[in-house]
Amino acid sequence: MVSFDADFYHFSIVWKHPPKIIWIRSIDQTTQEIEILVRKHQQDIAYFNADLDLSCLEIIGN
Repeated sequence: MVSFDADFYHFSIVWKHPPKIIWIRSIDQTTQEIEILVRKHQQDIAYFNADLDLSCLEIIGN
């Protein structure tokens, strides 16, 4: 699940995962800019997905 909302992060702490949360922290970005950000962090996302102990990946944009 990809979200801009911190509530999903808090849910993942309380109820664990699945689903795994990718929390994008950025202000006023277009869909294209978010796509570039996600592609830039593709390797991080792959490692996150493979690690069964992690429930939230925080990606900070510009």
